[in-house]
Amino acid sequence: MTRFSSTARMMIRWTLPLLLVVSLSACASPTHRSSTGSVEGKKLIKLYGIDKPSTSYLKENIAEIERTPLDGICVMVMTDEPKPEDRNRKSGNYLWFGPTPLTREDFRQNVRDLNDTKFQRLDFNFLYYAARGQNTGWFDDEGWRQLIENAKVAAWVIQQTPLVGMTFDCEYSGGGLWNYANLVSNGGPDFETYSAKVRERGRSWATVICEVVPDVIICLSHGYWLASPDTEWHGAHQPRRSSDALADQPYALYPAFLDGVLEGLGPKATIVDGCEQTYPYMVYETFLQFREWAQRENRRLSTVSELVDTRMTYAMATWPGFRSDVAGMWNSDTPESNFFTPTNLSHALHNAMAASDRFAWVFSGRDLWWPRSVPPMKIGERMSWGALQMYPDVYREAMAKSRLAKDLSWRPTTPDMTVYDPPSPRTLQDETFEVLFDLPETWWFKTEPDNVLYEYAHVYSGWTNNARPNLAERENHWQQIRIDDYWERQGVSCDGVAWYRVRVTPPPTVQGRQLWLAFGGIEGAAHVHAAPEGHEMRLLGTNDAGEPFMINATGAFLPGKTTLIAIRVINPGGPGGIHSYVTLVGKPDDVAYIPKPGKHAVLDLDFNAMKGERVPDRSGFENHAYLSACTAVDLPTGGRAVRLDGRTSSVRVAPHPSLNPWQGEQTYELSYSPGGAVAVDPIYYHMLLTKNTTYGDGLYLVQNVSPPRIAFQQGGPNQSIEYEIPDVNAWYEIAATYDGESMRLYVNGGLVGSRKAPIPPTINSADVLIGGGAIDTNRCAPGLVRRAAIYNYALTSQAIMERHGQR
Repeated sequence: MTRFSSTARMMIRWTLPLLLVVSLSACASPTHRSSTGSVEGKKLIKLYGIDKPSTSYLKENIAEIERTPLDGICVMVMTDEPKPEDRNRKSGNYLWFGPTPLTREDFRQNVRDLNDTKFQRLDFNFLYYAARGQNTGWFDDEGWRQLIENAKVAAWVIQQTPLVGMTFDCEYSGGGLWNYANLVSNGGPDFETYSAKVRERGRSWATVICEVVPDVIICLSHGYWLASPDTEWHGAHQPRRSSDALADQPYALYPAFLDGVLEGLGPKATIVDGCEQTYPYMVYETFLQFREWAQRENRRLSTVSELVDTRMTYAMATWPGFRSDVAGMWNSDTPESNFFTPTNLSHALHNAMAASDRFAWVFSGRDLWWPRSVPPMKIGERMSWGALQMYPDVYREAMAKSRLAKDLSWRPTTPDMTVYDPPSPRTLQDETFEVLFDLPETWWFKTEPDNVLYEYAHVYSGWTNNARPNLAERENHWQQIRIDDYWERQGVSCDGVAWYRVRVTPPPTVQGRQLWLAFGGIEGAAHVHAAPEGHEMRLLGTNDAGEPFMINATGAFLPGKTTLIAIRVINPGGPGGIHSYVTLVGKPDDVAYIPKPGKHAVLDLDFNAMKGERVPDRSGFENHAYLSACTAVDLPTGGRAVRLDGRTSSVRVAPHPSLNPWQGEQTYELSYSPGGAVAVDPIYYHMLLTKNTTYGDGLYLVQNVSPPRIAFQQGGPNQSIEYEIPDVNAWYEIAATYDGESMRLYVNGGLVGSRKAPIPPTINSADVLIGGGAIDTNRCAPGLVRRAAIYNYALTSQAIMERHGQR
């Protein structure tokens, strides 16, 4: 067995100039250390994605893999060879960060494969390591003893082979093992105690790895910034958030783990923030601005900011097939119609390397540089994202050209230098509305120069997230601009996508009103978002007419709360942007809704009294429901239900102010049975009883696992409680409550989960839906429903137990 000496390993790993090595030394500070702006000596590697090869595939196909002009790749090091029928979690070997015992014997063949591989080009390769699968509880000492032993084995594999380091993929849906609020939903230590234990675990994990491989490189998928809040609940401008604020975030415990890792790193080890959020970037300035934000957030979220300053390095990421998981957005046969054309990709990779410290990296979805081997799948075979496609050689050529000298000021579109006449003044003409509040004339403004596929501009912006409430515009290089003139006439010489943002505090007269945002004119398509302080940002609506228009903004403006308005404008050509008034309006004859005093059911659907397509509401608020593609069923035990087919069926209740949680409290009740086997579906959440447009508030069926689960979420998946369904043929009496502070989920009268919930339910103009998709049809849930209700308060545990006992 070949054993690599420290000197030999250093020669294998580093061929970088002395200047670059010095720039990454432990004594550097991010206030001075930054990218060199050069690609000289920097590496380009393939890390995450579905084409990570197994060691045997790599050895057998190294010549084909090295056709792609990379410097390194990420390798699956597994206990057994994957088979076509294997599920991802087994074949992907998500075992390292868990309690399953792993030994050196399990990987001796992998070590032989790697040492026998005839590398010609790839000299900067990583072991794939992910914190997924069967995880160990943070307070499980025996489980952690085994996890640490597994980490030693992973480090041994690196030490024995030409690998230079390992990844650390931390990402989970809803935060997973990092989500403190979910972990203690049924009781547990306070956040400080939990964080101290997680920090201890991170320190021991990094220490044992560095003991085996002193010069290891650990590339994180995300830095501390993954725990940055999604709302302004605790303020965007605080120098460092308090422990209580951090505890509510889905990745609350991740910063504590990274603090421990930084403390446990040996002096020769390198830790890299992989900055995964930069996948769609192609402009050098955009990479640099993300890097600056990541550095700032990393310091803000860490309790050892001095170690963040001296130890954390940065690598930018690009997804050349961005986003091949979205239908119609990427096709290997039409390179010039993709988000990354070959020319754009060449610049993007160059700029990513220039903005990185030591290396940049690429991701892949169903877009492949070589055939998928884990599990084995043929090109053209379909997965959940669509048919697998290979990159044509023109993309390899673009990758090779990325190392040539390039202008770092390059933009994918040409500047718009046209001199435009000023826009014509406009005033609100519709006398059926009254002006409640005029918005300011000056807003924050920022372009998205990388956002070039305008039909999918919202997909790009989801990664950039310029709509997020937790964004301080000034420190993120936004400028101020007037909304009474085109942006070109204010010195912004571009066509494409840009954002406007402003914060306003509405007058008390908005209380209980139906509200609209009125726009005098926007050149280009407009996507209007808003969030009152403490709420998640939501899309209010879109318009591309160019003429005056209105967007329903009910619930987006609450008395005493500051509302952030963020508008994405897509203008491919001609004068662009907001060029007239933006006003909050209402109807003069609209009587403000004042919740009826007392505690009430505001919806109580009686399926026994169905007549045709109508389901009467016996709450007294007349929120009657209407069926669509449902089947009425007579139950063997008496009574009636409706069957949902999981494809097009829905029960819909038209919006009414009474259905909103005006007092901040709410209860959902549902009597539900899956009615038999539930098909596993890659779509995570399927709607059971909801009131939202983007999968925020309500009850869902989780179908991407077996057995399926019932989920209660508020504001989004980051605030969720789940219950595993033990019998798909049984009936479940579900109650989900929110009392202004905490969410609770009850099944059959018993409490099955609770959690703090800083994000309250939304007030909006959305329908109440049972079974159907809010904005698409692939979120429908199957099964039987015999009762559904919504209350304007949180039912008590005692009331829920008594109600269940009565049935």
